[in-house]
Amino acid sequence: MAKLSSQFYATPSEVASFVRDVVGKHRVETALVRKVPFAVEQVVSEEQLSESSVRAADWVVFTLAAIDESPADVPAFRRAHPDAMTLEVGRFSEAGLQESWLHAQSENATAMAVWGRIARDLRGRTYAGVAAVNATSGVIGPILRAWRCTVGARDLYARGVRILPAAGTARLAIIEPPGSGSVAK
Repeated sequence: MAKLSSQFYATPSEVASFVRDVVGKHRVETALVRKVPFAVEQVVSEEQLSESSVRAADWVVFTLAAIDESPADVPAFRRAHPDAMTLEVGRFSEAGLQESWLHAQSENATAMAVWGRIARDLRGRTYAGVAAVNATSGVIGPILRAWRCTVGARDLYARGVRILPAAGTARLAIIEPPGSGSVAK
């Protein structure tokens, strides 16, 4: 079974822009999903992909097949869309910026080829620039290659917004893109 996964930090407007570009470029079926209370909204027009709409969703789900809106809960929805790619939308609040996560797992080679192109599109919008910070010394560790970020996320960090880990209490920093020579504070 093929898998792909990309964890990244991006502003809500950057996430919404990425979703709109995916829908426009790859012509995939798309749904905005809320986990609690569970709700599925099939995307039938680009107007549904405003920053506020994407921000309100927990997930944006992409499929090559039609979206089945009939499942009553998350597990049933997952079973109804086994070849889907999911974008878990990171939250931006007073607490800070949470990571977003684009992932897929499927035996469907056609779907994985499309999901791979979408993941490459995301990679082109992000850079490896997230690093852990030692809570005691304040020393910034090496860049964590698996975590990516956008320039917008870097700008939020530079303005003092916390970059929140997916779990735990680690402190994270966003490093400037390669070639700029400085660390965002």
